[in-house]
Amino acid sequence: MEGLAERVAGLGRVVEASNSRLWAAGVVRNTAGRSRELRGVEAGFWDEEGKVYEEREVVDAVKGVLGIGRVDLRAMEGKAREMAQVVGKLMVVPKQGGSAGG
Repeated sequence: MEGLAERVAGLGRVVEASNSRLWAAGVVRNTAGRSRELRGVEAGFWDEEGKVYEEREVVDAVKGVLGIGRVDLRAMEGKAREMAQVVGKLMVVPKQGGSAGG
């Protein structure tokens, strides 16, 4: 079980790092949203980027990478449920053997 506990702890660190990155991205996004000049740059970028993503070849490549149409959501839900149950069991603190003095 210790291997699983280490994996859960590792996942916790990954989530924490991801949360930090998302927070930083939010700060940048908020800053860009407050600046008229930066909003214009961002709008121009997405206008050009949007044209690229409309190309059939790009759409097909993105779908292939993401596995769209090949993901079994029910199987994924089942795996997520199993992982949640395992994590839940790890988080339950066993009661200590009691002594008469309390």
